[in-house]
Amino acid sequence: MSNTQIAPALAGTHAKPGQGRGYVGAVLAVMVGLMMMAAAPERPRDPWVFRCVLDKNPRIVVIALHEDLWVAYDAQTCSLYKVWSDGVNFDGAVYTTVHGPQPTSDGNAFFYGPEGEPWQVHQRDGNTRSAATRWHGYRLENNAVWLRYSITHRGLTIGYEESVEVILDDDKPVGIERRFRQTDGPLGTAGESTLRLTIAEGKQTALSTITHDWSDRHERTDVPLDDPDFEFLMDASDDRIIRMYFLHDETAGEANDNE
Repeated sequence: MSNTQIAPALAGTHAKPGQGRGYVGAVLAVMVGLMMMAAAPERPRDPWVFRCVLDKNPRIVVIALHEDLWVAYDAQTCSLYKVWSDGVNFDGAVYTTVHGPQPTSDGNAFFYGPEGEPWQVHQRDGNTRSAATRWHGYRLENNAVWLRYSITHRGLTIGYEESVEVILDDDKPVGIERRFRQTDGPLGTAGESTLRLTIAEGKQTALSTITHDWSDRHERTDVPLDDPDFEFLMDASDDRIIRMYFLHDETAGEANDNE
């Protein structure tokens, strides 16, 4: 049910004699619940956020956003590890009692995260150093996931929450939206240095577009894919939003073809 469908239904609802405000309040609660259900995508499994070894990589957090779009984060580097299409093959002793095999990603890979340590500190003297990262888990709120982590450099710690959600077009997944929210520490700085995050690097054949903006400025920037090494400065007090759009054709490779 869309918001435009809910509004007339609510406008035409009247309390019967004796029902009073309690009846209207109950109707409002139901309508708000319907709006939340309409806005939230249906998840393909329960639980839809979980930890596992994936494609021989430990400390992975898998997020089943849509039956045709799954993402994984590396809890060690606190960054996006992979985006792919067809879920997880749950193999191994934990799931099948068979020792040796481990879970692997199925289907086509749309995106691989940067290798190494994507969080970096750029110092005023021109040098770049890796920043220490620490994973703090995640929380679920209104059918959305918020990943929690912190970045530390020279004794200064900056806390972040990051949400990731599927972008749909006619109920088909076409990309993901990543929203970064600073929760603690100086605004995007580490003393006399600036904190940067590498979003993408190398050749990404299934990546069609990256856009970048702020939640309260509406200043969209398209990132040129002929320069695939893309990083941005974490220096704003409002949410930073990255939208990544993918191609769903033969340009996408097998989900674990580069392992």
